[in-house]
Amino acid sequence: MTLKEIKSKSEEFYKVVDISVKSRKGDVVAARRLAIWYARERGYRFNRINEEWNIGHDVCIYHANYVNDMIELGHKDTVSNIWDIFGVDVTKDLSMKKLERVRRMFDDLLMSCPN
Repeated sequence: MTLKEIKSKSEEFYKVVDISVKSRKGDVVAARRLAIWYARERGYRFNRINEEWNIGHDVCIYHANYVNDMIELGHKDTVSNIWDIFGVDVTKDLSMKKLERVRRMFDDLLMSCPN
């Protein structure tokens, strides 16, 4: 999927005109956030996104990290919007991460018990 297609899908879902405009409106920010995250998931570099959409490097990093944090926390709106826009199921990764976190916590607890 090209950057133009990613941008148009995100804009269409959130019903915004352009995600590359400097705006702090909620729908524009949400559309920009998910578009940047998905572009990164598809392997596009921050400088390529900046060239195509005219979004600063620091903004790209912030939005990509924000969406990753929301996915890790299991934020239902973020997860469902990613599915609705791009058809990507991020819950599979979430359940594995949760299982690893519980396993690490259990191992630490066992190691701290006296013999």
